[in-house]
Amino acid sequence: SALVQGFLLGAVMHQAKPISKAKREIYIVELPFPWHKGHWTTKGQELELLPQEAKALLTNGRISKKATAIKTTVKSK
Repeated sequence: SALVQGFLLGAVMHQAKPISKAKREIYIVELPFPWHKGHWTTKGQELELLPQEAKALLTNGRISKKATAIKTTVKSK
């Protein structure tokens, strides 16, 4: 009935959304793969992904994690 549908819709709308603490990280495409709306990635392309998005792609060698630059200072003599 309409009353039940309204109740269910209200219950769904008031559910608390899970809060993700995961941060996106930058990955480099190694082997192109289908991505968004039929488009393909290209080798060397940078993608910003959540860890759960990257997991299977890392396992299959499609992407690699971008190395973070470490700032170092060299003392001159």
